[in-house]
Amino acid sequence: MPKDALRDSMRERVREFIERYGDKAIAVLKAALELSSEAGCSLGDFNSRDLALRLTAWGIDYNPSNLIKMLEKAYGIIEKGSTSRGRVWYRFRDIDAVREELFSYMGYSREENPRIKVLRIKYRSLRIDLLVNRLRNIVTKERLSKSDLEFIKDLAFKELDEVLQLIDEMSENESYFIKELKALKELVELADAASLKIAGIEEEGLSMQYSLKNADAAINRSHA
Repeated sequence: MPKDALRDSMRERVREFIERYGDKAIAVLKAALELSSEAGCSLGDFNSRDLALRLTAWGIDYNPSNLIKMLEKAYGIIEKGSTSRGRVWYRFRDIDAVREELFSYMGYSREENPRIKVLRIKYRSLRIDLLVNRLRNIVTKERLSKSDLEFIKDLAFKELDEVLQLIDEMSENESYFIKELKALKELVELADAASLKIAGIEEEGLSMQYSLKNADAAINRSHA
């Protein structure tokens, strides 16, 4: 088969792999390519242990073993290299074709899927990163300010319903929204923790009112 035809065939398989497994495939390929540029050895381009560690460093809690197997057995994108210290190394059959197709896909394919695009627009419009950072700050405080209380109330009655709806919609295409779903779920957990601090303030206030009431009663008895 001519060289150009081999390159086109590899790119086609890479695209099929990405379209089948979505964001997980993109993350695995990106991490593997990054490791390959750092490897600098004859053993191969990457190994599964380093690949899993790289994904974890990116905040992706995912075991890539199954996708590595698919890359090798089902799509022929990688092949086994050497084994060293119990680690199996893999190498790309045509690393340039993989890189070209991955970058091409990341730049254009999602624009072709209106539903995926709309969900990402919704996610960005909520500014989840800002909300999460504010909540992280709130849950570490011993005492909440008036602006903190107002922020939590506004979040609960204005944004959280949209967050839950977005979680439901993104979950239908989970493989495309691994990072986004993780951030959205963290937001809900942090909001819950912040609301518990409000409950603590209310309980503290009731306790203080009760103590003051008892103190007043004791003073009145002492003057009786």
